[in-house]
Amino acid sequence: MDLMSHMHVESIAGKRYIFVCVDDFSRFTWVDFIREKSETFRVFKNLCRKLKNEKDCNIGKIIRIKSDHGKEFENTTFADFCDEHGIMHEFSAPKTPQQNGVVERKNRTIQEMGRVLLNSKKLSLRLWAEAVNTACYTINRVHLRKGTLMTPYEIWKGKKPNLNYFHVFGCVCYILNDREHLGKFEAKSDEGIFLGYSMNSRAYRVYNMRSRSIMESSNVVFDDYKDLSEFSREEQITSFADTTGNEERNNDNLTGDTQVTDGVATESATEESAEKEYHPENDVSTEVDIADPVRKMPSTRIQKNHPSKEIIGDLNEGIRTRVQPRKRYDDMVRYVCFTSQIEPKNIREALLHDEWINAMQEELEQFVRNDVWTLVPRPKDSNVIGTKWIFKNKSDEFGTIVRNKARLVAQGYTEVEGIDFNETFAPVTRLESIRLLLSIACLLDFKLYQMDVKSAFLNGFLNEEVDVE
Repeated sequence: MDLMSHMHVESIAGKRYIFVCVDDFSRFTWVDFIREKSETFRVFKNLCRKLKNEKDCNIGKIIRIKSDHGKEFENTTFADFCDEHGIMHEFSAPKTPQQNGVVERKNRTIQEMGRVLLNSKKLSLRLWAEAVNTACYTINRVHLRKGTLMTPYEIWKGKKPNLNYFHVFGCVCYILNDREHLGKFEAKSDEGIFLGYSMNSRAYRVYNMRSRSIMESSNVVFDDYKDLSEFSREEQITSFADTTGNEERNNDNLTGDTQVTDGVATESATEESAEKEYHPENDVSTEVDIADPVRKMPSTRIQKNHPSKEIIGDLNEGIRTRVQPRKRYDDMVRYVCFTSQIEPKNIREALLHDEWINAMQEELEQFVRNDVWTLVPRPKDSNVIGTKWIFKNKSDEFGTIVRNKARLVAQGYTEVEGIDFNETFAPVTRLESIRLLLSIACLLDFKLYQMDVKSAFLNGFLNEEVDVE
């Protein structure tokens, strides 16, 4: 094991050192990131516990460790721990790093690979911890152990690794936004940067460009042929702005670089700085300058007053909020008094509430009013489709239950193709059609109205005779 030297640039979580440990037999490698050298023993102690739990007591027992004479390894704490667990601690001779050549060579391999991952995608140097972690993860599953045809992962785990989920480090990815409540027309995904793989779950580590945080998610779509270099330098500065002092450092995490808060550096505008013009194409540096301020471009929006004749309503009426407080309170009380707050799972639960009985009665009245069925004796040699009640609570924009809706639906899985139907389809309005309608309405000054259809039935002729109970 060895501790890679002090990094000139801190990681996003403020880490400065890399603790590297290599299994001498399989060459399987573990890396961890620390801020101070005094944390080395804590990391090593935790790794020993994990290895003993992963292997049985005979195979997982650590017999010998080897390191240099660094004070982070040669101290009384390390010596007492080794004596307690019967571990022999060997040291390389002073000024002779080649005696600890296994881990020294591994350090260089990981460092070179991490450098290539960062600079090939022109990423900020503050992401070096993610690059090193991904490099170690890849080396364990790709490189072959010298003298064998197996990877270190295969020797250590006893099974071949799966490489189907590997992607290009630093490529652009699209993260499904499944952690926030979205509107009907809001984007379902956020643009991000792929940074590696999670060590404790089947997920990817990605940098979310919108929330400016490193997160783990399995619902990610990758564009391996597109990278961050296609964005402007100003966008990179905005995304990887200095977050020192604004983040919560998680020491239990492998890299500690998660949930980075937004901390974009700003600068007071002066006449001298306002006259300077920024040209990203003249900057050939591959490193993102974290300290550069974000220069705001002048707004292209033209402010202008609307003519009075185009304003709908009375100009002297004043500003109205969406819902008046008193009216909002009255509506909420009325809904609570005349609607059920419970959503039943079956017909037995629904029959215990008068509100749901009324909702089911409304649904049956719609069937009678629209004349959608004819009562006949149950046939003997025909496939009969069953029905089921579906109960849903309808809410307004504030989350208040405003209506109890009961629907009697057919059990479609009991239908037989060729007997009950030949083809089925449900025509719905495409989003492109709605956009086209709105565009035409704006162009021709049409006035659009919106209405809610309480119940709808298929207006068509069935070529088959369908029996429903």
